[in-house]
Amino acid sequence: MRIAVLTNDYPPQSRGGAGIIADLQVRELRRRGHEVKVFTSIPEWTSKPPLVRLFRHLADLKADRKLCEDIYAWKPEMLLTHNLTGCGIGTPDALKVAGIPWVHVLHDVQLVEPSGAIVTGESFLLFRSLWRRIWSSLRRNALGNPTAVVSPTQWLIDFHRRWGLLRSSKTVVIPNPVEIEDEGRGSRLHGNDKGILFVGRLDVEKGIDVLMQAWEALGDDAPPLSLVGDGKRRAAIEARKDPRLTVYGPQPHGHVLELMRSHAILVVPSLLIENQPTVILEGLASGCEVIASDVGGIPETLGDAGRIVRAGDTVALMSALVDTMASKDLTTGREGILARHRVDVSVGALESVLMSNR
Repeated sequence: MRIAVLTNDYPPQSRGGAGIIADLQVRELRRRGHEVKVFTSIPEWTSKPPLVRLFRHLADLKADRKLCEDIYAWKPEMLLTHNLTGCGIGTPDALKVAGIPWVHVLHDVQLVEPSGAIVTGESFLLFRSLWRRIWSSLRRNALGNPTAVVSPTQWLIDFHRRWGLLRSSKTVVIPNPVEIEDEGRGSRLHGNDKGILFVGRLDVEKGIDVLMQAWEALGDDAPPLSLVGDGKRRAAIEARKDPRLTVYGPQPHGHVLELMRSHAILVVPSLLIENQPTVILEGLASGCEVIASDVGGIPETLGDAGRIVRAGDTVALMSALVDTMASKDLTTGREGILARHRVDVSVGALESVLMSNR
């Protein structure tokens, strides 16, 4: 099958988990004999001042004529889309009208909140809700209804439908693919490790302040803590000069996986309403015990393979760290969770959806 993939995030310019997932899907679909061509348009204006972003977002509601022409000229049998900001929200629907079946993969909440960031306990909730109601209505009208929608969690499907999106599309839950090694997936909690690891932006909404407070509350019993990433809190954290604390800054993906394989505990204390963070799956695959917040699709993703704590609750996170370090009866769901995320299993399910909707 000739499959055109449209996404705003793809290697080597990939900036997040959505790009990694799209790349894994493309490589596996090609391995299975499909002809796949990737079309991208990366929005460089998302870091511009708010008024500039607003006008660019409004312009982005329309179909991108050039992308439509390029994709249509390639004559695909199927269009597979990922995050569309910067690609023209109306682009896939225009191609669907032209006769190309369309399957859309959900990653996050961008169709409701253009920044992709909805934070637990955020301020000005009434204003934000009104803005999201208007924005989701605009994007719903521009997007139309894909032939089918693939989501890594049922939570994300339900979230979009509560906002009036994708109600007329067929939906299927397919966990995101993650590259899993054949060996070394057992817990490293009581082995030779470097303690606790955090991977992500060192910003408030990613829960870094909650993690730092919980870790410091452990006192002299606190194991070493390693932080990977950059953000507004980095300078203040580095200024602590604690010998047990290592701030690596941003790291290549390969080095991040190496760090996961050498740490016992991965903490994902996010306050953001996340869907299925790739870092959780990679942590499990690397042998980490995972502690994560109870936001969005995280509980559905982690299941009984880790510990879930209330987002923003320092005491609950500290207690989970203590229990995890002391536990001899570790969480047992790791293998079952990872089996659903194997690249061949995940992309095999996606392939079935594509074949049945062409």
